[in-house]
Amino acid sequence: MAKIFNTEVDIVPEHEVIRQAVTNKNYVAWIGAGTSVEAKIKTAAQICEDLRKEMASFAQPADEKEWARTELNWDDMERRYSTCLKKYGSDASRVRYFRQLIQDLPPVFSHHAVSLLMQAGFLKKTCLTTNFDKLIEIAFAQQGSSECQPIRSEEEARFWRQEEDKYYVIKLHGDYDTHNILNTNDETVRIPKQLHGIGLTILKQSGLIVVGSSGYEDSVVRFFNDVLDDDSTALNMGLFWGVYVDGPRQTDPGAVEERVISAIKQRRVSQKIVELMARKKGDRPCSFFPLWGAGNFFFKVVQSTEYRSVIGRAERYLDHKMRLQHIFTQGGLTPQAILRRLEKLDQKEQSRTRGQDLSTRAQTATRVWKAVGHKSKLSLEILYGDITSRSLMDSGDPLLRSAVTSPEDNFVSASGGVALALLRKAGQHTILNELSKFSKVEQGNVVVTSGGELPVNYIFHAAATQLAPDGASKVSPGDIFKTMNSVFEAALSLQVTQIFVPLIGSGEGIRPVESLEAILRAVKQFDADHPTTQLHLSIVILDEGTLGRKEVGICLNNTMHKEFVVENTVP
Repeated sequence: MAKIFNTEVDIVPEHEVIRQAVTNKNYVAWIGAGTSVEAKIKTAAQICEDLRKEMASFAQPADEKEWARTELNWDDMERRYSTCLKKYGSDASRVRYFRQLIQDLPPVFSHHAVSLLMQAGFLKKTCLTTNFDKLIEIAFAQQGSSECQPIRSEEEARFWRQEEDKYYVIKLHGDYDTHNILNTNDETVRIPKQLHGIGLTILKQSGLIVVGSSGYEDSVVRFFNDVLDDDSTALNMGLFWGVYVDGPRQTDPGAVEERVISAIKQRRVSQKIVELMARKKGDRPCSFFPLWGAGNFFFKVVQSTEYRSVIGRAERYLDHKMRLQHIFTQGGLTPQAILRRLEKLDQKEQSRTRGQDLSTRAQTATRVWKAVGHKSKLSLEILYGDITSRSLMDSGDPLLRSAVTSPEDNFVSASGGVALALLRKAGQHTILNELSKFSKVEQGNVVVTSGGELPVNYIFHAAATQLAPDGASKVSPGDIFKTMNSVFEAALSLQVTQIFVPLIGSGEGIRPVESLEAILRAVKQFDADHPTTQLHLSIVILDEGTLGRKEVGICLNNTMHKEFVVENTVP
């Protein structure tokens, strides 16, 4: 029991909410705006900043702070969002703004997890949301196994059937597609009567789990008042309200409770909701619980079902960092090691983006060197270009068997750089489904999947990098040489005659010239062992800023000159 705003409230641990949901299978999900933040949809605070900036640029007030305070109720957290939207313009103007805001944004893991849990029977077939996006419906559509019908207005309420073998999302504040977004004070006094009625019906003999909602809208407060004032069967299994907390996940009950209290005092949940839950907790369970992100919570629910089919499907939709955390955890890395690894990947990505010299970037693939064996059928070329480019990989010959090499770690995590780009272009869900059949592999080995949506037959996931239990990475020129031998073995067994290879290990501290030399030594060894095997290798370097053509030529000549005819194709 904790005291907040002079009221006594219950706070329960996350695992207790998960236990109730999984064992009872009788809870409704309430999805608020905080869930969509993970899909890169702007928060209410960010939307207010956007609208204030745009309106102020035209109004040009002498004192913008005072103008915002008086015109937009800027200092009143409960009224600011609604006032900004009302001041912004007509319904049509707001619909246009929100359409632009969420255009082309895909659902994230939490949307997929909710739909999977509904389909598996761990959440009820109807969920409630105040969001105006279509991300839950899109998640159902992408999974392709069940139909989900949105109920967005009183006119559509007649299509809802509680017992029908179908899934529904009740959009209590409408959505942008029906031009009935409800978000100003006048519009959110009450939820439309028919939608309100559906909410009351599905919450009888049920519980409710609220994720991503702060409960500042009058309509939300009125709805919960009505539900909790209803007969004793409404929410008889309890109301659990998730509160977003800061910092790493905690297990100590006292520390967790303190974080929840701190978050509520920071107004992450409205005072009216706190008072409402405190007042009604004697009639039925009404508790707050900590949230370290909607996606993380719902993944824990999925894992707790112990249904392999649900867990396996869910893993394909994990957001990038969640997927890496899951892979590294399964591989035995400690939470501290995982954090260090993720921070390192972030730093590399930021460094790569900042350090790009666009003036030296090859706009199209350019072949600068080639080499042909004196007494063999092996040939190679060195290109500048983007190895993930479909046009670079597309030979135009349907009979040619080809593969692209993805530089990987021994977890085959596709954690960043070329590996992640290839995964996304090949079709993430398809390739991850194939990779799920493999566990951690030994350094130097290769895992083979289809090429997915890429114009190649296969992707060779080449595990040149070893991740240590502390999260550190290890790769040497010798590891690259060994890995390339595995690449050639895979090519032989699959009768591949064209391989695309990037500078393996260059993102893990190996100098580009060292990577190139190790790859060339492996080519030379393969040529000596298989002189009658026809194979063409394309070594793809991003640009001259990575490794200059003069350095490439020196490395190529020094390594291959005795067994190969080397030619500079660009004078």
